[in-house]
Amino acid sequence: LQDKRCLGVMVVQSYSEKFDYTQDDQEILSFASYHIAVALERKQVQERLQRANEELEHRVEERTRALQHAAADLLEQIGVREKADSRLKHLALHDSLTGLPNRASLLDRLAQALQRYRKNPDQQFAILFLDLDRFKVVNDTAGHPVGDGLLIEAGRRISRCIREQDSVARLG
Repeated sequence: LQDKRCLGVMVVQSYSEKFDYTQDDQEILSFASYHIAVALERKQVQERLQRANEELEHRVEERTRALQHAAADLLEQIGVREKADSRLKHLALHDSLTGLPNRASLLDRLAQALQRYRKNPDQQFAILFLDLDRFKVVNDTAGHPVGDGLLIEAGRRISRCIREQDSVARLG
């Protein structure tokens, strides 16, 4: 059989003289071939659509993984930055030797206490200043490492003697 389409008309012809197709045969063959062609075309379109969907799903999965990695990296960087900020804040408000709050931290706590006192004079507060007399002699005779150890231990002992709401600071 040979299918020749001319202006929407299908001509069926045989290369063997044994077969002769009637008009009804041609119409049935034309009808069947048209529906088979449409079905084949529809199947090809569906296959292309399925391949396109699979490719799109694959690309979405790749993008999702890339975004998840980027989000994880950002969270890690945020964590590192927060730790660094916290460490910088701690260093800015604490003595590097003893770890006690420093002068800036003490002045901030004192400003807060004064502010509370101005609002409510019944909330009194007190300041105790301790000075280690002749501390320079310790550094000069025993050395700075011993003097540093003495300062650290004095800070620990004083800190153990105060209430939770109280503060110990190193000014020197």
